[in-house]
Amino acid sequence: MNCSSRSCTSSIRQRCKFALFRFTCLAHRMYKGLSDDDVRETAYEILLASLFLSGVRVHFSEERKRSRHLKGLRSKKDVSNHRSLPTDSYSELLDIIRVQMEISESMDALIKQGLRGFCSGTMNENVDVPQIALELLTTISKSDFSNEKAYTHWHKRQVNTLEELLLGSHGFVTEQKLSSFFSELKNIRAWVSNNGSAGHVEVLTAIRRFASSLSSKPGKFGIPSETYYWTESYHLNLRLYEKFLSSVFDVLDDGQIIEVAEEIISIFKLTWPTLGITKKIHDILYCWVLFQQFTRTGEVTLLELAFFEIHKVASRSDGDVNEEAYFRSLICSAEVYCYKKKMSLVDAVFFNIKWWCGKQLEDYHLHFNEDNSAIYERMMTLATFVEECLADECRDNECSKLMDATEAASKLVQSFVEKSIQAAYKRVLDLLHIKSKTEQKHPLAILANELKLIVEKDANVFIPILSLHFPQVIMHSSRILHQLYGEQLRPFLEGVTHLSEGAISVLAAATSLERSLTKILGSMCGDGVESLCSNHLQPYQVYFAVSFLFT
Repeated sequence: MNCSSRSCTSSIRQRCKFALFRFTCLAHRMYKGLSDDDVRETAYEILLASLFLSGVRVHFSEERKRSRHLKGLRSKKDVSNHRSLPTDSYSELLDIIRVQMEISESMDALIKQGLRGFCSGTMNENVDVPQIALELLTTISKSDFSNEKAYTHWHKRQVNTLEELLLGSHGFVTEQKLSSFFSELKNIRAWVSNNGSAGHVEVLTAIRRFASSLSSKPGKFGIPSETYYWTESYHLNLRLYEKFLSSVFDVLDDGQIIEVAEEIISIFKLTWPTLGITKKIHDILYCWVLFQQFTRTGEVTLLELAFFEIHKVASRSDGDVNEEAYFRSLICSAEVYCYKKKMSLVDAVFFNIKWWCGKQLEDYHLHFNEDNSAIYERMMTLATFVEECLADECRDNECSKLMDATEAASKLVQSFVEKSIQAAYKRVLDLLHIKSKTEQKHPLAILANELKLIVEKDANVFIPILSLHFPQVIMHSSRILHQLYGEQLRPFLEGVTHLSEGAISVLAAATSLERSLTKILGSMCGDGVESLCSNHLQPYQVYFAVSFLFT
């Protein structure tokens, strides 16, 4: 992307901060007490646990230091005669992931140490997030941290995660008991001072017992490796997996994807059994993450990649019946005209993508120009594509719900054209009085000239793209512009009593605008342009209107 294109897209991003905030969480259940950083740090703990459980050898810090030390002691001859220590093929990738997810080396070592014994005892078993959090609370203490603030933050995050996943709809008595245990966990001062006491052990044991009872419940859809938490905590699972996918963007240049993205995504797949992720869920979340990153950075390559992922999702045929039933059970919400509407995960992503694109395309005259027309073209194509893919009940226009997919997409583009022209026209009107005073010209002459510039920009930049989705765009946009100016011109013509300099300038500018509109129509209709103009543009007939002045 060239500099001017990046600058234009940056202005788009600045105008749409509210839109980005609205996209933060798709799931209809909102988690409380967990910040984005909390989710990111928890995700890394889950990744390490998944690596351990998969049988992958994960190097601990002391092993890696010893390995580097021994390599340093060897001479070149030694290296040629002896095989080096076995290396973990995942260690370099895991280091990259750690950096990308902004986890310190000391925290990485602490998590590995905390999970070491737990994972060796649960190899090849299904493990869930509450089990991981409870194990870390059991094995890691305040003395493992360099300062109290770091421990307090870590401890609070573990407790909030457990509370989010374990509390809710378990009966009044059970909820009261759990709340009491969590209150003790949250009292960090008392918890630290009683570390190792009978009360301390009792609290963790009681919570662990309850978590185990939930873990032992069968999944709802009969999918291999499915757990109770796949459906009961999907709202958090999706956010955790989003954090993994978000780490493919270079921390030094967040508009770029790191070279080893495919390799680290293959590592993230080890978390699928824990988080309830399937190929279809992965694809739609990856599409969502790519699109969100595009809105933040304006990097057109990310928009292209997001579009590619959307095509994959839209073209994927239904797979396993049980997996499809599970996927459809993931109900999300999107905001539609100030109220929340429940929809499927795919529809929620598609709807929000269309909504964001729509906010830019409803005023494309402001946001786009020749320099960033490639982004405009891709965004228009994306908006119409997701409109075609959306379920009828998820469209935000009552009329479009009654149309077929192609017709609904064309109607969407028509609305973009109408709203953008109206917005551009209003901007011209808002500045008309000031510009007239500055340039010492009649306001209607300036208005005609400004609208002519819009017509020329349309012809050169927008219409070639719009006509691919809305073939009648030339006729439609020309009629709107012609009508808007005509509403201002006709009262003026009726009041003309003599041909002043100002009146002459208005007549000339109006004629020039009408000729520009006729020329654009001529490019579409050829020889039939005259009849088309009379049928659709209702010519101004400016000289006929003032002909009485010459009699």
